[in-house]
Amino acid sequence: MSSLICKLSLIVIVLTALHRTSAQFPASCVETENLASKTCCPIPNGFTEQCGGTGRGVCTALRPSPLNDYQPHYQFLEGDDRYAWPSVFFDYACECEWPFWGADCTECRWGYYGSECEETWVNVRKNIRSPEVDQELYVEYITWLKGNASEYKVMTKIRSEMFDTNGTITPQFVSVNEYDLLTWLHYYATKHIVIDDFIFYDIDFGHLGPTFLPWHRAFLLIFERKIQQISGDNHFALPYWDWAEADVCDICFDDYFGANDANGMLSEGSAFFAWPELCSDFMAYDESVVDVCDPAVVVREIQRLPGVVGELPTKKEVGFALNQRVYDTPPYNVYSDCSFRNIMGGNVNTTSGLTMYTADARAMHGAVHIFLGGTMATVPSSTNDPIFYPHHTFVDKVLEMWIRRHDGSGDSLPSKGAPIGHNRGAYHVPLFPVWSNEDVFRRTETFGYIYDNVDENGFTPDEDEYRNDNLGMCGYYKDGTQPKPATFAPLVDPYAEYLLQKANANNTNSTGSPDDVMTDLSDM
Repeated sequence: MSSLICKLSLIVIVLTALHRTSAQFPASCVETENLASKTCCPIPNGFTEQCGGTGRGVCTALRPSPLNDYQPHYQFLEGDDRYAWPSVFFDYACECEWPFWGADCTECRWGYYGSECEETWVNVRKNIRSPEVDQELYVEYITWLKGNASEYKVMTKIRSEMFDTNGTITPQFVSVNEYDLLTWLHYYATKHIVIDDFIFYDIDFGHLGPTFLPWHRAFLLIFERKIQQISGDNHFALPYWDWAEADVCDICFDDYFGANDANGMLSEGSAFFAWPELCSDFMAYDESVVDVCDPAVVVREIQRLPGVVGELPTKKEVGFALNQRVYDTPPYNVYSDCSFRNIMGGNVNTTSGLTMYTADARAMHGAVHIFLGGTMATVPSSTNDPIFYPHHTFVDKVLEMWIRRHDGSGDSLPSKGAPIGHNRGAYHVPLFPVWSNEDVFRRTETFGYIYDNVDENGFTPDEDEYRNDNLGMCGYYKDGTQPKPATFAPLVDPYAEYLLQKANANNTNSTGSPDDVMTDLSDM
C-alpha cells in the first residue's frame, strides 16, 4: 500500500510533463485545418517550430506504406481508410531526430528515457506468478489508465463521411481514456470493410498474416510505455502469463485479474468488476457501413469463463512452434503450413504442422482466447479484458525465443505477396507515428527490454520441457532450407544442433550430432 501512495504522489507531475505516444491521432491534428491540409506537424509546448525544429524534428512528407503485390481481391480497397496507412489522413508528419520520437518529437524512442532522451537501459519482463512481480501494483496501474484521459482522439465516422457536399470537412473524432484508446486501436485494425454492400471478413491489419506478431509487439510497447508514463516508473516492465505451464487459469483470482461467477461476470472483489466492454458489436458497424466504433457506447460488462471450452496449450506445443525455421510461408494467411507465425496464431495443428483453420478449431494463442472465454473469445472485444496483456506478453516472449534461435530479422518477413498490411515494409494500422513490420522485428533489447530466463540463443533453463522431437510434416534439408510439406525430407532437430554447437564451442564431447537425430518422414 505504501508503494501505491508513493506512486500516486507522482501522478500530477507525471501527467503534466509527458506527452503520449500512441494512435489514432493527436487531438491537435484532427482539427479542420489539419485534416484539410493532411498535415500533422504540431508545435510542441515550449518550442516555436513544428516538431520542435533543429535538434528535435522536422515536418516532412510521409513515405507511403508499400502497395506492392497485394492479392487480387484487395485491389478495390481504396474505400478503406486503412489502405496505404496513414495517407488517407496525412501526407506530412514529424520526422524526429534520434532518439526522439512521438507525434511532435517530445517523446523518447522505446528504451530511451530522460528529458533529453539521454538515458537508456534494459528492463526485464518476468513471469507474473514470480514473487519478484508486484501484480497488485500492475493491476492498479491498469486502472489508472482507465481513469486518465488520452491526448489522442479516435474517429467515429470514416473520412469520406466527414465532408459535406461543398467539400468542407467536419472532424468526427472523440476523446477517449488511455485504456479504451488501446481497445479501440485493436478493434480498428481488425474491423471488417464494406464495399458495395459486400463485407470483406478476411481483412485484418493485425491478425491472420505475417504482421500478427510484430503488430502485437508494437501494441504491447505502447501499453508498457503508457504505464511507465502514468506511474512515473520507467523501470516498469510488463509481466507475462506463462499459460504453457498452467492447467487452469491461475491468474483468474481477485488479487490478479478477477474471479468470475457461473455467468462469467467478474467478482465485486476484482479491480475490474463491472468494467465496460466496447467495440465488440461488429455487425452493427458492418451494417451501417460508414460508422466506426464510438468508445462511449458500452455493449455490456466484460465477462470471462475460463476452462469451459478447450484446454491451454502445452510447452511441447510451444516447442513444436519453435522448431519451425521459417517465420511464414505462402500464402501468408490462415492457410500457411509449417509457418511459425501461423502455428503461434493458432491456425495450425501442433502435431502435423498443417493448417486446420475452421471456425471452431484453434491452438496456441487462439486456444488461450477460447479457453478464457467471454470477452476474450472474440477479436474485437478481447482487449477490453486486461488479461489480454499478460497473455500476449507471453506470446511475445515466444516470438523473442524464435528470433534468437533462428536469427530472425526483418528479412524473415515477406517483402511481397502477403495480404494488405502484412508485407515487410507495411505500416502498422492504426499506429501513429508510423512503425513498419520490419521496424519491430528485431531482438527486444533494441526496444529496451528482455525476458527473464531466455539466453542469447533463445533457450531457457527448462528447455527439456519445451523440447519436441516431433516436427510433423515440416522437415528441413541439411542445408537448412525447408521443403514443401509431405515431401519426406530428412529432418534436423534445431535443439540438437544447438547442443552440438555449444559442445564444440566448449571443446567438449557432444552427446549426439545432427545426423543422430535425423528422421525420415516416410517412416512416420
